[in-house]
Amino acid sequence: MKKVQYRSKHPELALPSFADLPAGAITRTSVSDWTADLIMPLGAAETVALKAALGTGTLAYGPAFPGNPFAQALRARSAALTTLGERKAGVTAQALDQVIARAASCSGLSQEEISALPRLHPGTAMVQSVIFVPQGQLTWLIAHFMSMPTPTYGIRINAVLPALSEGITPLLPIQLRDAPQRLEITDFTYECLKPALGALGS
Repeated sequence: MKKVQYRSKHPELALPSFADLPAGAITRTSVSDWTADLIMPLGAAETVALKAALGTGTLAYGPAFPGNPFAQALRARSAALTTLGERKAGVTAQALDQVIARAASCSGLSQEEISALPRLHPGTAMVQSVIFVPQGQLTWLIAHFMSMPTPTYGIRINAVLPALSEGITPLLPIQLRDAPQRLEITDFTYECLKPALGALGS
């Protein structure tokens, strides 16, 4: 209907009907798949990651999270683009997966338990995630959208990552990952401490 209305309103364009279009002018698309080349400024990519961190952080930590100093630091960070010197190339999901595997092994987790831990690196899966990486008085933020790191480097947050598991200071990453109808939350410090916590409780 819209095609007919547009042609009738613009007769000077002499637009052909759909049936008269040559085969090369018609592109058929799938209703289940969508492909696009997305290009955005680094500042926009950082804004997307920071807003995602604020939103998922509120879901993970609870309604008091927006007033937390860490959330305030996320909002402050969105006002200043990361400089070249602040970019941390070594903070990648793939490198962090190796760190977590070593920490889990040293903590007493079996190889089967280590293999069952979620991975930060998307691999072949389609992943939307936010990863908080604690480093002393700083935290690094990594975000994935459609499995692509957005931006391509860790964003430095000038604040201490708050504890997600009560009484456990985060020393390893916290992953907030989109899953069907829920947010999948993994505190890797807590996961590595499970053998010790189990021994204390027995």
